[in-house]
Parts: sequence; C-alpha cells; structure tokens
Amino acid sequence: MLKSPGGSPTNTIFGASNLGLRCAYIGCVGNDENGYDYINALRANDIDTYVSIKKGPSAVCYTFITPDGQRSFGLDFGVTKQLEPYEILHSLIEESFLLHFSAYEFRGDVPTTAATKHALKIARESGTRISIDMGDSWLIDQTRESLMELFNEGVDIVFANECEADAFCGVKRDENGKYIPQRMSPTSKSMSRQTFPPLQSPASEAVLPPIAQSPTPEFAMGTLASQQCSTQACPLSHAAQVSSEIPPEWAQFLKYTKILVVKLGANGSLAMTKNKMFIVPSYKVDNVLDTNGAGDNFQAGFLYGLYRGLSLPMSLKCGNFIASKIINQRGAQSKVQISGIEYLL
Repeated sequence: MLKSPGGSPTNTIFGASNLGLRCAYIGCVGNDENGYDYINALRANDIDTYVSIKKGPSAVCYTFITPDGQRSFGLDFGVTKQLEPYEILHSLIEESFLLHFSAYEFRGDVPTTAATKHALKIARESGTRISIDMGDSWLIDQTRESLMELFNEGVDIVFANECEADAFCGVKRDENGKYIPQRMSPTSKSMSRQTFPPLQSPASEAVLPPIAQSPTPEFAMGTLASQQCSTQACPLSHAAQVSSEIPPEWAQFLKYTKILVVKLGANGSLAMTKNKMFIVPSYKVDNVLDTNGAGDNFQAGFLYGLYRGLSLPMSLKCGNFIASKIINQRGAQSKVQISGIEYLL
C-alpha cells in the first residue's frame, strides 16, 4: 500500500511543482496522522501550504488498482468540506498566475463550496486566470446549477475527458461510440458543424498571454477533490492531426471558456479555442501499471506550457508526456523533477 496526498488538483500541483513552477495549496485536513502527513508531504514537494486543520478525520480516498492498471475508488470526505470562506488568503490568489480547482468543490451546500466561490470572486477581481477540472460525468448533473453560475461569469480553461464533455453538453453515444442524433430546437441550429479557415502556425497559438516576466510571484493553486471517468471511443477519426473543424457536440463549451482541453486517453488530447482545434497524439506506453492520476498530471504539463508561453500544441505535448510517465508507475504522483521539459520534447 502507498499513501500520499490525494485529490485531483493536489495531484496536478505536485506535477506542476516537479516541472519547476511555484505552487500553493489551500484546503482543509483533520487533526489526525493523515492530516499532518498530508501537510508534510506537500511541503516536502516545495508546495506552499495554507491548510486549515479541523477537529475530526481527514479525507481518505482508497484507490484500488486492477492488474491491467485501471482504478476504482472508495471515498470518505472526513472534514475536508469544512473549509470556510474567511480561510481563503486573498493576497495568495491576487498574486497568482492561475487558480485551479475541480467540480467536486461545488458539490453540496457545504462551507467548501462557499469558500471556492469566494476564491473565484477574488481571482476575477484581481485578473488571476481560472481553470476547472470537470471531475466526473455523474458529478456534472449534481453540480450543474453552480457550474452554470460559474461558466456564465467566464472561465479561462476547462479540462474534461470525453464522457465529462458529453455529460455537460447533454449528448449521448451508442454502443459503438457514435453520437446519437439529438432533436434540434429552432434556437440550437447554430450548433451545426462549422468549418473555419486554415490554421496558422501553431507557434502563434499562445491564447493566454504568459506572465513569466511578471515581478510578482506566480502560483498554480489547487484544492482537494476528484476522480476521472473512463474515456469512451474517441469521436474524432483524425485524432493524430491538427484540424480547423470544431466538433459541434462540444462547441457549446466555447460560449463560456477561452480554451477547452479534452483528454482522449490513449488517443492523446485536444485543445479547442473559438475557431481552432489542435489534436496531439499520446506517447506509446508498453506497460501500463496504474492509470490513477494520468489526467491530473496531464493538466500539470499543459498548465506549465501555458505559463511558459508555449503554443497550445506544445502545451498538449507536455501534458501527454507527463501523463505517459505517471501511468508507468504505481501512484498518482511522480517524484521526478524535470527542468525545461519543452527542450526535452
């Protein structure tokens, strides 16, 4: 058995810290051995900790790995949902490059939901970028009202896998992975397939301006939470190519976000903006030991790329590379630190 700090955003900031970014964590643990181990492990990985310690048990996620590398979870939230809005450090968010969290923080009428919304308010007022991991397909319907409140105010980056993207957009597939045609209302005709002009050079695709030269500290920040849904068959037959065709099934995301990133599992990943889409293939992995944390570490690589001002295709490539390494080991976090990963790829 391996024990380590968990939660999707926590895995993401572990990966980002290993890539050389300065990272911080805001969250809540219990006053037990697991809670203190959690804090110590974050600090040992050079992650600044702003953690509230509550009376009671820390959250524990039991992750079971099958011989083929797949995983399932048993989860006890403990006191982790007791983070209060007044415990959010304003200056930390104001000086950050990015505030990252997951849809799990919106689940239920609990203090952590209010604290997350408070953090988002600070981020918007200070110009800090916002990214969300959609968490899990079943979670989306449970949190849809809060998610739509968030999305209507705008999000810089949305991370999802295929089934999460489908769940948010309300589309379904048949047993062969093909989309089932939806009855279109008169107001939804704009969702028909659109083709855009040929792509420009990928090197010009830094959608979010980098702030690597900023005089203020930058952090990639995360909170506790999430699981990843198993991906279905990829709807894109050209998954190893760059395309200017936006899939209508997912296009509605682009009403709310500057960048949609979809994790395609063995097929790689894609990033969509208002009128362009980049699809980058995965790295081949011969021996998959544990898929836990693959998507989280992909996010670390992608966010690293954006922070460094890399193109979207190169940011996807960084994410794919880190994900390929994490599934080749036991556990959701790597202990390997890499400096200047873009020069290695």
